[in-house]
Amino acid sequence: MTDKWEWQAVGHIEQQVSDFVGKVQTAGKRLTDFSRSVTERESEILQGVKQLSGLLDKHVHLAEEESGSMKKLLGDSLSHYRNLLQAWARLVEERMEGKEFINQFEKSVILAVFGTVNAGKSTMGNFIAGVPFAESPVQAPAPVPAFYVYDFSESDKDRGERPLAENRFKENIVQETSTIQYFTLENGLTWVDTPGIHSLDQEYEDLAKKYVNYADLILFVVSSSSPGKADEIAELERLTQKEKQLLVAITKSDLIESDVVDGKEVKRVVPKSIHDRQAQEQYVDGLIRSKGIDRNLKDRKFISLSSRLAKLALMEQDEERFRQSGYPALYEQIGGVLTEHALELKTDRPRREMNALIHEMMDGYEWNGKRIDGIRDIGKSFQGISEEIQQKVELLRRMHTDLFQEVRMNKEARIESELTSLGYRFDGGEAIGSEQITKVMEKELLEELNRLIPIKLGKVLADFEHVQLSSLPLFIDASFVGTYREFAYTEYKTSETTRDPRGIIERFQSFFLDKKFTELKVREMKKTKQMRTGNNLSAVMEQVFDQVEQQLEPFVKAIMEELIETYFYEQRNALNEVQQALKQFADKLQTLTYQKGEVRDEQLIHSH
Repeated sequence: MTDKWEWQAVGHIEQQVSDFVGKVQTAGKRLTDFSRSVTERESEILQGVKQLSGLLDKHVHLAEEESGSMKKLLGDSLSHYRNLLQAWARLVEERMEGKEFINQFEKSVILAVFGTVNAGKSTMGNFIAGVPFAESPVQAPAPVPAFYVYDFSESDKDRGERPLAENRFKENIVQETSTIQYFTLENGLTWVDTPGIHSLDQEYEDLAKKYVNYADLILFVVSSSSPGKADEIAELERLTQKEKQLLVAITKSDLIESDVVDGKEVKRVVPKSIHDRQAQEQYVDGLIRSKGIDRNLKDRKFISLSSRLAKLALMEQDEERFRQSGYPALYEQIGGVLTEHALELKTDRPRREMNALIHEMMDGYEWNGKRIDGIRDIGKSFQGISEEIQQKVELLRRMHTDLFQEVRMNKEARIESELTSLGYRFDGGEAIGSEQITKVMEKELLEELNRLIPIKLGKVLADFEHVQLSSLPLFIDASFVGTYREFAYTEYKTSETTRDPRGIIERFQSFFLDKKFTELKVREMKKTKQMRTGNNLSAVMEQVFDQVEQQLEPFVKAIMEELIETYFYEQRNALNEVQQALKQFADKLQTLTYQKGEVRDEQLIHSH
């Protein structure tokens, strides 16, 4: 064993202790900042979960729609995941509320002291807290912290944690096995004085184990008068099973020497000899090795302590005697725990727990044999619904061509009949123009569209309710006109003209009686004439069907788009909001994840 008593005191007693307290203060600040970062991250997670839950609750009314509809499918999913997120919020809240006990262990390095009764644990704890300094001329390096006790012996009503009235550990008494006492020095070191686990009833043992589970270091205290008793080694063996780092201190390592000064007997406290101290340290070391439990020793130097020497040294301000008491070595040894690496180890568990919580929220987990979905699962579920809606939308969009063609086909004969009727009216002398033709077309097409739309869409959308169309933006540019045919004919024209007398008689009559003679002359003329044969019904039909083709198809397409928008608006709006919020929360969880070795300082915490 190395002779730790070769260690040399440096500076005054105050400086020796102040160096230790400074390390505690630094550790306390680092761990307080880290604990704040954990709390802030938990708060951000809780806020994100509640916001998501509230958003799903906003749209969950969709579940009230008829069974089998897309709204019902989406609404049921919203309801299911709303309940899941509400359960998550409760878990995070319980985690935060339940951390009151744990927080005191996260915000400081926990040193749990174990040992047998009258091993000097209480006196040692008072020294670390600075109690003897307040009672001596030596200036105390820090205010004496508040002492607390958790008493199991009280009634259920009074049982629990309370301040120690004396604000110090009681010394030189038989310690009760139903109490755990502790103080926290400068927010950096929590010193827990606890009885051995084996001495507690099952009810008390559970809480005592919590202190051990959260302890960063176990200080095992044995008395110099009888080091390494069987029950002590058994206790040490139990502790090493928890893979806790160990320090071993041997207390009461002093003697009372008598001397004669000026003829009078004088007694004084002196440290045990180096030989005796080494012998007892080697003995304890051998016992530990024989049990195979030396693997967790943080430091193989076993500190031999004398509280009596230390108290005298403080009263007399004797630096050498204080060094001989072993307390400077103990300060140095414990201070070595408060290193950068040790603080990273200290923050490792809460970082891993935070990352595990985030991982469970992101990827889900198993609970009671059931799969609990995470954010990614929820996102995939809603993405699946979104894709299913999109498939229906595309199906409806493609349907507009079939719908248009079926309307045209179903009404073709009826349109021809109506146009023929209009032709008859025109032939009867009624003026039939574009306005009359458009009205007839609008009536027939509207009637068929209103009949077919609920039939067609109802096959795809179980709860579709069609609002009857009242008008069509249709204008047919066509008019009825008469049809004519040109006929050729011959026209004969007769005229009476004078002529010369013919024969003797006519000449006699003409000469003596002055009689005039005439004759009929026929003139033949070739002429043409336009005859009305009917109307332009065929041309009107062709124009009507061409214009219906051009105008009706885009109108039906627009109708389908409007119906799609109306029917799926709530679903799409809800999905867009939910999916965007899920992505934002997933991104936020990624930023809240602790990276390897990350322990953010105060500046980083507040910039976050």
